[in-house]
Amino acid sequence: MRLHRRDFFKTVGALATVPLVAAPAEGSTPSAGEKDSLGCLVDLTLCVGCRKCE
Repeated sequence: MRLHRRDFFKTVGALATVPLVAAPAEGSTPSAGEKDSLGCLVDLTLCVGCRKCE
């Protein structure tokens, strides 16, 4: 059987969508240093690159 280029890409594309290993997602518990940490929410659609948020 001769495999054409288009058939090869169809097969590879179909196989790429199948997950090979399904591991459950695990959350992490915050340590003592992370409980007092602060975060900064930045709207990247309004960002001009001034780096004030850093």
